[in-house]
Amino acid sequence: MFRISGFTDEISEDFEVQLRAAKRLGLEYISLRNVDGVNIGACTVDHIRRRVAPLCKSYGIGISSIASPLGKVPADDDEACAAQLETAARIAAFSELLSCGYVRIFSFYIPRGERPQTYRDRVLERVAGLLGAFEHSGVTLLHENEKGLYGDTAQRCLDIVQGLRAGNALGLVFDPANFVQIGADAWEAFELLRPHVQYVHIKDALRGSGMNVPCGEGDGQIRRILAALKADGYDGFLTLEPHLAAFGGLDELERYEARDYIDRTRSLPPYDGFALQYKALKRLMSENQGG
Repeated sequence: MFRISGFTDEISEDFEVQLRAAKRLGLEYISLRNVDGVNIGACTVDHIRRRVAPLCKSYGIGISSIASPLGKVPADDDEACAAQLETAARIAAFSELLSCGYVRIFSFYIPRGERPQTYRDRVLERVAGLLGAFEHSGVTLLHENEKGLYGDTAQRCLDIVQGLRAGNALGLVFDPANFVQIGADAWEAFELLRPHVQYVHIKDALRGSGMNVPCGEGDGQIRRILAALKADGYDGFLTLEPHLAAFGGLDELERYEARDYIDRTRSLPPYDGFALQYKALKRLMSENQGG
């Protein structure tokens, strides 16, 4: 059965406003990325303990994943990568406080103009270091395919999970729009990665322009992917990441001009952009007889 979650920081930077919006929409889960205008990677354990966890409990909202920035630094920056291990230790504590079993990670930026394969061994070593920070935590790390990372192609995503052989400790977030925006075929990527997909982002985009559109209207093959997930008995999260309206913190999320993929002709307020994606997903799920 599909469970819907969402990046509610696309609605508001204020965490309590995010939770109110989630309740209004009928969401039971959210993915935690920015809290009160601060990226989750910069939050303190005290803030999670004193504000975030009590508010989640008060509103009856669970955390589907902690959408960390781990692995979102240059692969050749030893100092930045070392600092990430300290961040990982804090996020491991967050996951326990929030009873969250998934933490999103990345596979490090490759210097522009250089061959990703040159950095393969270094990237796998660094991802292994992140896995070590969560050892014995019961948390599954989920690698997301994002533009400019070592693992932005389906083949290199597969290389990461097969190369590390971490079992249930490492899975994949499948983001169809990110594949579209690098010129890949989202369905072919899904077919290759299907056995390792443990989490799905609901974000769609148009081939060529890369413009984000409501799910089902782009080239992300989301309708077909939902049908395949249902056939596979997928019992996991579909996490709304609309990117249909500009929102606070957008420019910090992607290295490569995330704002350029927002269709400004829509002129949508953040809540309306999020709600539009939610309704589009519900329609697709209805086509699949409710997931």
